[in-house]
Amino acid sequence: MQRLSLINNDIAPNKQQFKNYALTKREQEIASLLQKGVTYQKIADQLFISLPTVKTHASNIYKKCGVKTRNELSNLLIR
Repeated sequence: MQRLSLINNDIAPNKQQFKNYALTKREQEIASLLQKGVTYQKIADQLFISLPTVKTHASNIYKKCGVKTRNELSNLLIR
């Protein structure tokens, strides 16, 4: 079953925001996928990394960007 997403995944993230928040290349990849509404498990499968690694990266991204939810991250990245 496809996950219902309230996030507008048609809008690409603003690459400058990645620089503003000093996201690593891997964090940029994961942030882009999070912004599109991709699940943690699908991110892990797509990037050939473990689920705990995805969760660690996501946690680091949220901390660096000063957000607590995927929606907040998405809104921040499309500015």
